[in-house]
Amino acid sequence: MTLTAPFPIPPLLGSMADAMEEIRQMLLSYEEAMVDAPRTPENRRAAQDFDLAVQILQDLEHISQKLAAELPPDLMAHHSLPLAGLRLERSRRRFVAAARGAPAPDTPPVPQIDLFSTDPAPAKTAPATGGSAR
Repeated sequence: MTLTAPFPIPPLLGSMADAMEEIRQMLLSYEEAMVDAPRTPENRRAAQDFDLAVQILQDLEHISQKLAAELPPDLMAHHSLPLAGLRLERSRRRFVAAARGAPAPDTPPVPQIDLFSTDPAPAKTAPATGGSAR
């Protein structure tokens, strides 16, 4: 998939800022879950690095939003932009819609995955009997 030139740059930057904000919110949710992890020097360092990554992402989001708002709305890209390098189809759809001036396509809700939860339905064990089976 390719965004064929010419296409407006500001809506694409705005859509990128929206994507960064979505990622930042997911990371903040994950960061809250990390708070319950055992306290070790390695975990503290990982939490600091994670927090730094969230802050960098927020800075990028801010710059993208400001550029999208400040650039002339008719500023056009003069070369096509191949989107084949994007890993997610939802990202391709989002950016194509933004460049075409269409609303972002509906995205499915982010699945809730609990990697370390206990089994919600523990296996039932047969009651112990006093005799041996023959």
